[in-house]
Amino acid sequence: MEILDVREHDPEEYEGKGINIRGCLYRIGPQIGAGHSKIVHVLRNARSGLHLNALAIYRDSDSGRQELGRELAFKALDDLIEGQGVVPSLMEVDLPGGVAYVQDYIGPYEPAPSQDIMAAERLMAAGEWIGAIDVYSRVLETQPDHTVALFNCASALNSTGHPEQAAHLMARAIDIEPNDRAYLHDYVKYCSAAERPTQVMDGWRAITERYPHDTSCQLYVDKVPQQAAALHNRGVQLAAEGHWNEAVALTDRAIESYVRLAEFDHKKVDQELAESLLNYGVFTRAIGNLIGGVQPLLQTMRIAHEYGRHDLYDLAAHAMRQALARDRQTVEQELERLTGGPVPLWFSKPS
Repeated sequence: MEILDVREHDPEEYEGKGINIRGCLYRIGPQIGAGHSKIVHVLRNARSGLHLNALAIYRDSDSGRQELGRELAFKALDDLIEGQGVVPSLMEVDLPGGVAYVQDYIGPYEPAPSQDIMAAERLMAAGEWIGAIDVYSRVLETQPDHTVALFNCASALNSTGHPEQAAHLMARAIDIEPNDRAYLHDYVKYCSAAERPTQVMDGWRAITERYPHDTSCQLYVDKVPQQAAALHNRGVQLAAEGHWNEAVALTDRAIESYVRLAEFDHKKVDQELAESLLNYGVFTRAIGNLIGGVQPLLQTMRIAHEYGRHDLYDLAAHAMRQALARDRQTVEQELERLTGGPVPLWFSKPS
């Protein structure tokens, strides 16, 4: 497929060309609109074959950039007014030699949906979630890249109380179609319901990179610190009950969440991160993974030293001494690998 270059191709040649938008390849379909300033074509996702977006290409780059700026500002204002959603979602496109944006395509997503697809949509409209899930699952066996089936099946799964499975399907959908605002929004929503705060942050970042005006997922992002704390606390409880492997898994998820939050303002979460790192180091030692606990304990001491948290520093140093007592050679080798030199004396001394 030849890739579109507006410097080389005339508007009459756009149809049939390819365009790569944030790593997703599309084929430019028929022209569906034209005006004084821009030409609009439907886009066909090269992997799924579905039509979910329309591409608007400005005839003149200089004036087009100014007009697009006004369009985006209008959209941002529209979203702020109680989320009215009157203006279609707009995403600026990096088009070599030109200025363009993508918006939702209001039209059939495929020319002739299968009988199963239409039957599943009727079941969805009637609120018969289990029946819809069964039919969509059958569709996905033969059309695994059908993102509309993935999207609707995920919605039905969430409605039956299975947000984890719904999030999994939406992860598949956005891998195929990463630029659809509704897909990204529902992925974040389901990840939040499934208490997957790291994935919430990743999905939110994907939305804001594409649609800076979008604030619809902020309520899910606001829950991330509480969800990270809940994961941490549940890990502590599981450890107290002797369920060490489960405690390690939950604490690892808490750490991932705090690391994502730290990318925005590390001072707000550094100490919570240090507490989870400390627990991870202790829990991994309990299951016999001495090497896996060394780096988290070192990180705990670094953060504790920075914030004057002598309690955390001493607990991490004590845990390190216990690991050394169990297998000094193994732990010393890991410490030397991580620090790049002989085992430092400060780590085993009280602060």
